Amino acid sequence: MTRPRTLRPVSRLIWRVWELPDVGRVTAVTPTAALLAQADGTWPGLRLRTDWHHHWRWANLMEGMEERFGLIDAAGHPVALWCGPRRRLLRLPTGAAYRLDYFEIDPRHRRGSLGLFAFALAGSRALELGAQYLVLGALPPVATFYERAGGARGAVQGWNAARGLIPFWFTREALTRLEDLAGGFAVGTEEA
Repeated sequence: MTRPRTLRPVSRLIWRVWELPDVGRVTAVTPTAALLAQADGTWPGLRLRTDWHHHWRWANLMEGMEERFGLIDAAGHPVALWCGPRRRLLRLPTGAAYRLDYFEIDPRHRRGSLGLFAFALAGSRALELGAQYLVLGALPPVATFYERAGGARGAVQGWNAARGLIPFWFTREALTRLEDLAGGFAVGTEEA
């Protein structure tokens, strides 16, 4: 896939390339409408009926979001998507925090390395913006994933998770560990 000639990317993650053992080559992109339509056309049918997020449509979730990221595989198909409402950090009493609202990997890649890797990139983005913390509200079935990734459950002074979600926060140290993990798979950038 050739990088379109556009303005400078909003993040240093965009057009970076990694090689994952169970997925192959992945590239970070700013999701286009076509990429979101591809995910929305495929992923809902692959989600479990018991998944809390079985109704998600990424075209709707990303609407109005400033922070929009995706990973594509070597064939250009979406394998991970995540977003948050704004690039500016939340100013909390304990420090600046990056807020992640939605995160999902292609359901075919559950239980592999992709989930932790993609989340590590979200952590890298938080560090890129100078965050002291990353905060998110987790769906109950995936709370243990965030604990294994280094997050702590619990209220964060100055921020509340939406009703029904479990509040999580990741310290700068946890984010640095995640960034280091992701860096181990880096192979360069996509050529123009």
